[in-house]
This record gives sequence, structure tokens and C-alpha cells, in this order.
Amino acid sequence: MSNVISRRWVMLSALFVLFLAVGVRVGAQAGNGTLTGSVVDDQGAAIPGALVTVTEQATGAVRTIESAPDGAFRVAGLLPGRYTVEVTLSGFAPLKMTDIPLAPTEVKSLDKLQLKIGQLAETLTVVAETAAVQTATSSRTGTVTSEQLTNIQMKGRDIWGLMAVVPGVQDTNMARNFTTWTSMDGITVNGAPNTSKRVVMDGVSIIDELGSNAMVNPNIDAVGEVQVISNGFTAENGGSSGGLIVMTTKSGSNQIRGSAWYNARRTQWTANEYFRIKQGQPKPLYHVNIPGYSVGGPILVPKVLKRGKAFFFVSQEYTDDLRASTTSRVNYPTALERQGDFSQTYFGNADGPGQGTLQIITNPDTGQPFPGNKIPLTCAGIAGCVNGHMNAMGLAMLNLLPLPNDIHNPQPGQYNAANSAYETLPLHSRTDTTVRVDFVQSDNIRGSLRFINDREDNISNNRFAPGLGTTNNAVPGRLLTASSTQVLSRSMVNEMAGGYARNSYGFRPATGKYSYDPRDWYRSALGVDPPRLEPFGPYRAVPGLGYDQADEYPYVPIMSFSSNTTSRAGLLSSYNPGASGAGGWTLPAANRNLRYTFQDDLSWTRGRHNFKFGMNTEWTSKTEPQSVNYMGNYAFGHDPANPLSTGNGYANALIGVFTTYTELTNRVDRDRRHWETEGYLQDSWRMRPGFTLDYGVRLTHTGPYYEVRKSTAGFIEQNWTGSQAPRIYAPVCTTGVPGNQTCAANNQKAIDPANPGVLLPSAYIGNLVPGSGSQINGMRADGYPGLKPGEYFDFTPFVAAPRVGMAWDIHGDGKQALRASGGTFYAIPTRGQYENFIGLPPSTFSRQVRWATFDDITNFATSGKSFVENPINVYEGSGETRSLEKSYNLNVTYQRDIGFHTTAEVAYVGGWTYSGGRTTDINRPKNNLYLLADPSRMFNGNAIDTNILRTVYPGMGSINKWIDASSGDTLNSELLQYNAMQLNVQRRLNRGLQMGLAYTLASGLGWTGFN
Repeated sequence: MSNVISRRWVMLSALFVLFLAVGVRVGAQAGNGTLTGSVVDDQGAAIPGALVTVTEQATGAVRTIESAPDGAFRVAGLLPGRYTVEVTLSGFAPLKMTDIPLAPTEVKSLDKLQLKIGQLAETLTVVAETAAVQTATSSRTGTVTSEQLTNIQMKGRDIWGLMAVVPGVQDTNMARNFTTWTSMDGITVNGAPNTSKRVVMDGVSIIDELGSNAMVNPNIDAVGEVQVISNGFTAENGGSSGGLIVMTTKSGSNQIRGSAWYNARRTQWTANEYFRIKQGQPKPLYHVNIPGYSVGGPILVPKVLKRGKAFFFVSQEYTDDLRASTTSRVNYPTALERQGDFSQTYFGNADGPGQGTLQIITNPDTGQPFPGNKIPLTCAGIAGCVNGHMNAMGLAMLNLLPLPNDIHNPQPGQYNAANSAYETLPLHSRTDTTVRVDFVQSDNIRGSLRFINDREDNISNNRFAPGLGTTNNAVPGRLLTASSTQVLSRSMVNEMAGGYARNSYGFRPATGKYSYDPRDWYRSALGVDPPRLEPFGPYRAVPGLGYDQADEYPYVPIMSFSSNTTSRAGLLSSYNPGASGAGGWTLPAANRNLRYTFQDDLSWTRGRHNFKFGMNTEWTSKTEPQSVNYMGNYAFGHDPANPLSTGNGYANALIGVFTTYTELTNRVDRDRRHWETEGYLQDSWRMRPGFTLDYGVRLTHTGPYYEVRKSTAGFIEQNWTGSQAPRIYAPVCTTGVPGNQTCAANNQKAIDPANPGVLLPSAYIGNLVPGSGSQINGMRADGYPGLKPGEYFDFTPFVAAPRVGMAWDIHGDGKQALRASGGTFYAIPTRGQYENFIGLPPSTFSRQVRWATFDDITNFATSGKSFVENPINVYEGSGETRSLEKSYNLNVTYQRDIGFHTTAEVAYVGGWTYSGGRTTDINRPKNNLYLLADPSRMFNGNAIDTNILRTVYPGMGSINKWIDASSGDTLNSELLQYNAMQLNVQRRLNRGLQMGLAYTLASGLGWTGFN
């Protein structure tokens, strides 16, 4: 762990020093924008040599450039914000344009800036139009301005909910009561897969490895501008085939400015729902508090920093809420039952005690009910008694459970369904902190440091069992970025940005009044140490969230007592003190995603060409420990096929018998890693006034996924040996009826095909015959030979994505524009293709023992018991090269100024996304299409266990092999189509408020090929 932490801080420190060291010569600011236009006289003739001064209104930072021989100018590398542009030339009255908004990555055309003959004192000042026609870029974009962020009221102040104001953005989250770590999950762009979008915050990608959640979720008042490039983005933008969202944090200004807010909602302020009213139910609990503040301004240090050289911005938002509670109900073992007395144990419909059907407790040694329905303390006086008496260990395990609180379900007939009830009231709180510092060394050199920290606590009770365990799903997210921009000359700007992003999702003990020490649930602390198959592996003395989380903490085992058979309902389904419950997370444990990003961009204006070159590289790491069964998992629930069962899960525990015991050989803690590096070249060519051609190519190298903690295994065809193929127990009906006819349950048996005369219980059907072969035939752990550890396949090492677009100012007056663009796009692959190699044998084995006693586990080597093994479903990994997911995007847009400070836009948007390939089961049964037409492939009127019919690699389950799209067979790729007609109308009401109307008429088509 210490090595990882050291490496992380060394990388961050080196990055920061690099920015400081080279800030005087190079720099960058990913997400910067560009202002362009032309200077003309009152006759419309081009004016060369005019001085164009661009001033950032917040900080006073200044950039200057001269207009070209054709009057054109282009100022690149500008921070998002508001600007003033002043044009001066001897003999002409100066022209000043104020309040020009510039969004991240935006190329904004100011069209023709007309100078009139006059004196320098005769300055003409105009205010820029917010709702302006886009004439300088071919991309299909939409902007959420700082004014919209401030003025549009959002119920939960969730910034991702504002994305829906941009045409083409779909938001499937209808609640958004407050911001959470999953807020981004509901956002898709132009019908593309949810995992295809890319979100960049201050130059660093913040989408996690799932491809749907954001690592940080800043509050609305901390965000300066948002630019959504929904289709046809140029070569400088990559890593996505389904939309790009670029966000920047706010910066400070020359004056101290701040804001504060308090958003509150209460149950009594809301109306009850119609159906709740009809059912006579009260309003659900609804309590939300969202206070916060922001402040920014200049940093002044006498004799060190003058005004205008450094600025700060700080914002914090706090959220806490209470949600409607549900009730968790369970039938805990009563005091009588813990003494072996089941004479008062009833099940079935009842409205009070002593009603329903008595639960009969059977002595497994005699097959008869225990006298008086009571399990004796000892075997004295019971002929042949072996297990038919109370077991001290089983009693100790039952006594770990709470006694019933005698709160029964009040619904008619439900008295026996549960004898205990517990509220599941969850608690949630969140703190978002954003800090930004900007430095202006000169008019040509500036830089920024940004830090965002999210901390979210999701406290839930009843995590170990109803009435037991309070855990905190702590979800911290963090973003640290550094960037700088340097104007190398009036025609050349270099931008550089880099940073570190991370998030965690996991569980830990709750703090405060809900706190506890995880060691309180160790076997030694509870005095309960049921037998295991092998000792626990190593673990830290004090449980913690280290980066390496393979610790096998010695918790008491998982226990379950319920069954699906007709008996007493509501028995405890899971007692799981070392884990978080259904999530399968060992306490403490964190799912971590780390991402390091570096990007450099160089803009160069030469004549009518505006060239841009750049590169981006990312390294990610994903760790996700689970594997709770390393603690051991006793399933005591009744199974009719279990000859040792008493008929009741609690009674089974009392006599020390179980249906299954499962134990993993080790705890899986994967650390999956991935590199991707991209470069691009593009040109925005102003072929003639009013017509711009964008063209370029993005070059991508995607490295393979690899895993460094020996947690993977894959199937390799050439490693499979026929002589090691295990046999599988097959079904047989003792009455000899055909498989398409009904076979009574007591006539259903299992046979070993090599020994058909030996009949076994039907529960063995589909299991491997012990000793007949190898369960891991053909399997290999820790990667394909000759590749990196944990690597089973590679991606196409080098792909090129060409893109082209045009923007035409139809009449040259900035009132009408026709834009079009198209190209090829590749997305950074998500983890889905790789996850299937995690945690398979032989990297870890799931050892299961069926129908046994505690003594059988203690003396497993001599008990005569064998592990229950099943054919495993695997993925073939033979070092193949896989194609990346690819998309083709096209848009054609017509936009017009229709007067009254209003623009109208209509666009066709199309997208075609092709998967890189697909998987096919190379071990599927032959003639699978006509499976049910053959009675020999059926049993008891149903299809026989599929694994029995697999003949290509017998003894194995499904073997999924990758069939690449490049194989030439179009059926090997999946296609997702999107076609939409989008209408967008924007009207500027005043400087700070803009009204818009957006409408999208879309159709989508998904198609999957098979062979």
C-alpha cells in the first residue's frame, strides 16, 4: 500500500513542479475557447493591421493581436468566461464590444466588426448578443451559461439536471431531489450508449470505469460554464463516441464577490400523491436541506502579489436528507426454539398465536418427528442417535441472532409471517468543496490550480441482519488539476493541463452514534468459531481501507436459514456481519477508480489556416474487492433432498447439520489497469470570408487491460485436454418415462454415465462426478502466455478517426448559417469485456460441501465428503486483438436570426455505433435450435441441463469466445442507430437571462447479429 501511495504523490508532485518549471515557456488550459472575426470599414472592406485587444472582464487579463491582411483575427487559448473586445486603428473611432460570453472549447465568431472614420475619443460601445448565430464552427454544440446555472431553478440544485436544456441530451432521472454520486448516470447524448459519453472537468476526464457516473459532482454555484458537444466534434476532442461534456469551475475576479443559498423541503410543504390518498396513507417523509456559499476575489500580498496577478474562488455546499422508511420483517428464533422446543412453531395464515400449521421437526436419524416436537439436549435414550440432539456450536450460532421483538405483521392472516420488525430509515449527507486559484504572470502567461472534493455518506441500518449492523457507504470523490496557458507569439498559443481524479464506492463501519469496531464481529470476540476448510489468510491488525484489500478478516461466517419449501416463512435469509449485505462487500472495503490525465495542445494561426496539434494520455486503475465467501457461508435452510434436514433451518443449526457450506480459497481483490494515448492534427481553414472548412484526424492507441493481483483466469483452447474432461451427473426417471413426460419427484434420480446402475438423489444432476476429470481443464490464471500479467487480449494498436465539417455564413452578415460535419469516433473501452476473467478458477476456487455436519468440515479429509463442483462458465482469452467500438456521426444544421434577439435552429442528427465484435458460445450444444424436439434432451417435461449436452468441450459450461468485427462477417457486430430532427429557439431577454425552447424528434434502432 505504501508503495502505491508514494507513487501517487510522486506523480502529483512531479506534475505540479513541471507546471511551475515550464510555465514561463509553455502552458495549456484544456477546455479553452477561441474568439474570431474580421475587421472592416463602413464600406465592408477589410482592414488589416487593426489592433484587437481582448480583456477578460473578471480578472482584467489582456490579450492583443493584429488583424490579418484580409481583416480576420483569431484569439485562441481563452479561459471560459466573459470578455470585452476593443478594436483600434489610427484614423478610425475605436470599437468596443462588451459582455461576450465564451464557453469551454467554443469557437465564437464576432463576425464583422465595423470601424468608422473618427477620432480616438469617439469610442462606440455595443453589447454582444447572447443568442447569436454560430458561423465559425461545424460542431453541433450547446452551452449552459453561468447565467443559466444561476437563474434556472433546479429542485435539487443538481447540475446534471440542467443538461436537459441542450438539444440532444436525454435525462432519464426524473427525481433529482439532490445531487448524489450517481447523478450523471441518467444522462445520455443523442441516443448513444450511456457508457459512450465523456465528461471533462477542468481538463481532466471524470467519468469512472463504468462509463456512466462522474467522479466529482460540483455544486451549481461552483461551475462557470458548460459546453455540450453532442455531435460532430472536431479532431481535438476524443475519447468518446457519444457526446462530450466540458465543464469549468468559476474563477475569482478583481473584486470580492460571493453568494449564499439555502434550499429546504419538508413533508408538510408537499401534496400527498393521489394513490396514497385513495389508500388512506399519509405523505411519505420528505426532508431535505441544501445550504451553501461561494466567494471569490483577488489575492493581495503586499510587495509580493499586486492586484490582477492572483485570484481565488471557494465554494461549499452541504446536503442532508431523510427519506421514507421501509420495514424489514423476519422470523427470528424464539427463546423456546433456541432450547430445541418447536411445539409452538406454526406457519401459514393466522391472525394470532397458536394458529396455522405446526412446523414438524424431523429427527434425521429416524425419519420420524421428535417426541413433542422438541430436540433433546443429549442423545440419551434415543436409539441410533448421531445428530438428533442439540449441538453446542449450532446453538452458539443461533444465539448470535437477536431475540424476537414480537412485532408481527398486522395484515390479515400474516401473524406467522414474521415475529420481528425493524425500521430501515436511511441517512444521507453530502459535502462538496471547490477551490480554485488563478495566476497571471503576464499578459502572455497564466495558470490555474483547481481542487474539488466530494464526500458523501449513505448510512443504512439492518445491514448484517434485520435489527443488526449500521454501515456507511462512503463515496468520496476527488479532482486535482493544474493547467497553464502561454502565448508564444501573436499566432501561436500552447495549452497544457493535467491532473488526478479518483472516486471510491464501498462500505465501512458508520461513525458517530452508529460507530462500532469491526473487530467486535471477529470469531474470537464473539466466542463462536465454526469449523473451516482452511485457515484464514493474512490480514492487518486494524481493519482499514488500504489500496491492497485482500485481507481475510476472521469474521464469523455468513449464515442463512430460509428455504423455498412449504414451511415456516420469513426465516432469516442472511446473517452477514463481516459484509454489507446484498452488495457483497467485505467490511471495510472500497471500490476505487484512479485516473491520471495529461494533455498538451498547440494552436497556430497561419494565413487563413488555424492549425491545432495535440496529445492526450490517460492511465487508469480500478480495484474492487468483494468475495465475502472467504469468511465461510453456512446455508442451514431446509432442502427436501438433504437426508440430514429436520425440515427447519433453525432446527438444522441446532443439531449441527447444513444444506451447503461454501468457502472461497482466497479473497479476490482485482487491480485492473489501462493506458490510452491519443494525438490529433486539425485545421480550421477560412477558405473565404463566411466559409470555414474544418478537417483533421485523431490518432488513438489503446493499450490492453491487465491485472496485477493474480485475480484472473481464462480458458485457452489449446490447453484443453480430452482425457481430463470430467463427467456430469445426468437425470434419470426410475419409471422409465420419456423425457417429455412428467416424472414424479420421488422417481427423479441422478446417475454417473459411467455407472448408470448407481442411483443418487436428484440434487446431484448437473454436478461434476468427483474424480472423473478436472474442473479447470483448459483454464489458465494470470493472463495469456507472453502477455502482461492478467492480460488476455489486446486492442487494435492504432486507429485513425478522420473528421470533416463546414460552417457557411450564407449572406456574410452573421444572420444565417448552414453547418455540417461528420466523422469517425472511437470511445475508450469500458471494463465490460474484461470483467468476465475476474475471480474464476484457478485464481480462486469456490469450495462447497453439501448435506453435511460440522464434524464433516472439521474432519473433511477423512469424512468421505467431496466438494460439490459444477461446470464453470468461462471466457476464452487467447491473446487476440480486438477492435474498438466505433461510431459514425453526422449532423446538418440550419440556424437563423429571426429578429427580436432570437435565433431559431433546425438540425438533423444521426449516429451509427458499431460494437467492436461480440462473443459467441463455442461450447453450445449441437442442434440447439431443435433442442425441445428431441425427448432424449428433455427431463420431466423440461429442457435437460444444458451443460450435459455440451460435447465440444465436455465438462465445461459456456465458453464465450470473442468474434471480432474485423473478421468480415457483419453479423459479428452490433449496431445502434440514432436519427433525430432537433429544433432549438433561443431568445435573449437581458444580459443575465436567456429563454429557450428545445424539441427533439428522434428514432433509434438497435440491431444485433448472430451466426
